[in-house]
Amino acid sequence: MQHDSANVGAWALNLSLGALTLVVTTPVYHWIFYQRLWPELPDSYLMYGLAVLCYDFLYYWFHRASHRFWILWNVHSVHHQATRLVPTLGMRSSAFDFAVLWLILGLMFWVGFSSQMIIFTLAVHGFYQIFLHNEWKINLGSLEWILNTPNHHRLHHAINPEYLDKNFGSILIIWDRIFGTFAEKSTEPEIGIVGANHWSSPLRSNLIPWVSGVFNNRSSQERVSAIKSLFQFMAILTLLSSLLYFHWRAEWVFAVVFLCLFVAELLPGPARGSAPEAVPGEKAEISSRLNK
Repeated sequence: MQHDSANVGAWALNLSLGALTLVVTTPVYHWIFYQRLWPELPDSYLMYGLAVLCYDFLYYWFHRASHRFWILWNVHSVHHQATRLVPTLGMRSSAFDFAVLWLILGLMFWVGFSSQMIIFTLAVHGFYQIFLHNEWKINLGSLEWILNTPNHHRLHHAINPEYLDKNFGSILIIWDRIFGTFAEKSTEPEIGIVGANHWSSPLRSNLIPWVSGVFNNRSSQERVSAIKSLFQFMAILTLLSSLLYFHWRAEWVFAVVFLCLFVAELLPGPARGSAPEAVPGEKAEISSRLNK
């Protein structure tokens, strides 16, 4: 019950802040949609299915990037702080999701998918997460090769070294199989996060990653250079500037943002297993739990 209340609390924070920022995000999506690549996609079942497939593919890469970039990880780590897989974990996300989810939704609007199609897609994705986050140990047979299932996603939430940064898929697991990030169970997974964990407090779980990340980056995590942080800041600055100057073309905004993030990706930095980095005592505790 404690896990459920913490997850619902984090979800409530996400909804509250997301609702308050609609006054900003709605005009941005409106601006992107009116610069879409295709003037009008047909309102058909096929297009709704294509929207779900497109979102799933984009989410795979967004999810993968969230385990690589420090800024995105600080947002995503709220979800990974859980130590048990329960259905309400599918709803647990950062209060700052609105600030990064545009990377997917913006591309969807730019392609030409309507708001109805995107809302439908988000509903399908959201309900599937509730199914995905549980401790069922059932095998779906051949569907396990195509769909992301609780068996696959359990490994994604594990802190075992062999499972870190694996199985990023949302609904489909085939993206992981194609792009080399798929893992099969070899040892019993230990659910959690490497480093500080504040899963029981929705407020602290949202704020501590940012505070600890700043201090860690300046001390033990020397790999995160000032240049890397600068490029990440430039990406955010470009996005914020586009909110003020709506005449900017969407493709130029996306190009600059992704170029900055791509350059930052080339520089060494913390991945999921080291953001924030576990202190020696925590590493010893993790090692002892895994060796039991």
